[in-house]
Amino acid sequence: MISLIIPTMWRYPPFIEYLNYLVEIECIDDIVIINNDVARTPENEILKHYKLNIYNSKENLYVNPSWNLGSKLAKNSLLGFLSDDVEVDLNVFDKVDKFMNSSIGMIGILARYADHEQHYDKFFTDGSIEIVSTLEPDDNKRPPPIGIGNLFFVRKDDWKDIPNEIKIFHGEALQWNRLSEIKNNYIITNCKINTPWHVTWKHLSEEDNFVFDNIQRKDQKLAQEMKFIFR
Repeated sequence: MISLIIPTMWRYPPFIEYLNYLVEIECIDDIVIINNDVARTPENEILKHYKLNIYNSKENLYVNPSWNLGSKLAKNSLLGFLSDDVEVDLNVFDKVDKFMNSSIGMIGILARYADHEQHYDKFFTDGSIEIVSTLEPDDNKRPPPIGIGNLFFVRKDDWKDIPNEIKIFHGEALQWNRLSEIKNNYIITNCKINTPWHVTWKHLSEEDNFVFDNIQRKDQKLAQEMKFIFR
């Protein structure tokens, strides 16, 4: 069974409706919502669903500390981390639930992104969902880990807290790189995924660009100093 962890500030209106579909997925019996903007919480019956475990934060924890907290609040051994501005083929959850085992470090999804759209299109054929090892020797069969922060999965026993100093950027890359040194990572491909990308942090940037810019610079500096890995 999967515990699905979703930090949110409610800046992407379709998210509340997407929850109606997520709660119907049989292999997901625990949805941990880290509510980083309580004042914006919508009034909707779905938030009373028994599968939802909502943590109302007094302040914005930011995404990486929210993932850390969610990993502790989750009740299942398999953790899924979903961005609140992502809509994905719901069959992916059952596929990963059956595929994941203790030899796997992290499973992340391939998504279209900026100048890398050709990678998603190259590996998308019929939407039947494939999970490919990063150790696949054939370059034509091995997708790159682009967009994995939109949706990724880790066993709870394998999660290690991302350094709290790194608030928004590179958390999934740090986790991915760390686990790749001790286990085999996999990439989900040939899977439908739609996202407008970075809805929340674009709003944060518009609301207080000075604060946001400082966070972005600090995150980048710290990640580079770590060479994008932590132990």
